[in-house]
Amino acid sequence: MLNKLKKSEKISFIATIILLIALIGFIPIVLNIKSLLGIGYFSFGKNYISEYPEGTVGINVKITIRHLEGNRCRGSILVRPISSGNIDIYGITQIQYVIKKNNHYNSVENTNVNSATQIWSRLFYISVREYDNISCTGTTEIRYGVNGLEQTAAYNFDISYIIPISVSSISYLWDMPLIWLNFLYFIFLFVVIFFLVRQYRHIKFIYRYSEEMKERDEIFFKAISEKRQYKKK
Repeated sequence: MLNKLKKSEKISFIATIILLIALIGFIPIVLNIKSLLGIGYFSFGKNYISEYPEGTVGINVKITIRHLEGNRCRGSILVRPISSGNIDIYGITQIQYVIKKNNHYNSVENTNVNSATQIWSRLFYISVREYDNISCTGTTEIRYGVNGLEQTAAYNFDISYIIPISVSSISYLWDMPLIWLNFLYFIFLFVVIFFLVRQYRHIKFIYRYSEEMKERDEIFFKAISEKRQYKKK
C-alpha cells in the first residue's frame, strides 16, 4: 500500500505511527508522575532481628504515606517476617499495633491470624501537616523453623516519622500544573490520532485510485477546461 506514496509521505506516516506509540506508552508515566518522582510520598520503617548460629530471623515494619489532596493522605502499614541462613519462615500468627499522630490515636489493630501469613498489610487514612509526628507501636508474633524445629517469637516495634513539608502546599505547587500538563498531553495525543487518521484515509484513497480512474479524471478535467475556454470565445 505504501509503494504508491511519495518518499516524504512515507516518512511522515511512519513517523506519526512511532510518535503515537510513544505517546500511548507514556500515558502511565504522565498519570503517575507524582508517584514516580516521589512527590507527596513518605516512607519509613525498620528491621527487628534476632541472631542464631543458624542465621537470623525477625520482622520488617514499613509505613508509607501518599498525598491525596489538601492535608488528606492515604497510608499503609506492611509487616513481613525476614530471615537468613538455615531458618525457615512460616509466617505471622498475631499482630497488634497503634498508629498515632502527635500521640493521638489514628488507627488500632489487634488480630490473631488463623492461617500464618507471609505479609501483613492494611490501609489507613490520615490528615497531616508539616512537622506532624506519625508513630506506630505494636507487637508481631511469627512462627519459624530452625533445624526442623518449629518456634515462635514476638517482636515489639516502635517507629516514627516527622512530616518534613506542608502536604497542602503540594496541591498548589504540583496538582494544578499536573492537571494542565495532562490536559495538554491528551489534546496533543488526539491531534496526533486525528492526523494519523487523515494520513490513513489519504493512503487508502491513493491505493484505490487506479490508473484507469486517473485517466478518466484527466479526460473529465480536460473537457471542463476546454468548455470554459470555448465559452470565453
